[in-house]
Amino acid sequence: MKNRVLIGPMVLVFALIITFPASAQETLTPEKKTLIKELMRLINATTNAEAFTGQLFDQLQNTFVTGISSGLLEDVPQQKLSPAEQKKLKSDADEAALRVLARFKTEFPKRINMTEILDQVGFETYGKYFNEQELKELVTIYKSPTAQKLVRMTPQILNDTIPKIEELVTPSINKLMDDLINEEKMKLKNK
Repeated sequence: MKNRVLIGPMVLVFALIITFPASAQETLTPEKKTLIKELMRLINATTNAEAFTGQLFDQLQNTFVTGISSGLLEDVPQQKLSPAEQKKLKSDADEAALRVLARFKTEFPKRINMTEILDQVGFETYGKYFNEQELKELVTIYKSPTAQKLVRMTPQILNDTIPKIEELVTPSINKLMDDLINEEKMKLKNK
């Protein structure tokens, strides 16, 4: 499960890295800010980020519930409890974890303004990698029907590709981690 938690964000970071070619840096002028806002509107940054966050929450729900439940039980001494009491406590913790996760999903958009964060990150990132002329060209490109279809389809594309990439990469990651851990175990045994 830990691998599943890490692979999705790793794939997203990799995808973002390869889509930003390095270009000339220039000052973030009002014109440049306007172009970045227009580009972000055209690429549907807010909606796609919300969709991706929703998909990520859905995919990681079981992992979150398990982690929250374990965290809730951390300080509860269970050794003196009967097996039936332990089972009931675990069930209660799982229910509480579901409530925490439901509240988290409700409170997250109230406490964290993703539009503001995306604007800030967009200004910094696009402003760093693209000059005004390049931003004008990107705006023109993203106004095309094909680019707009890509923007609309991005959540579905991510929904299809991330699990497939995880499926293909996870066995290799698990094998690599096992190999590395076994190497370290051998080193420790030989000391």
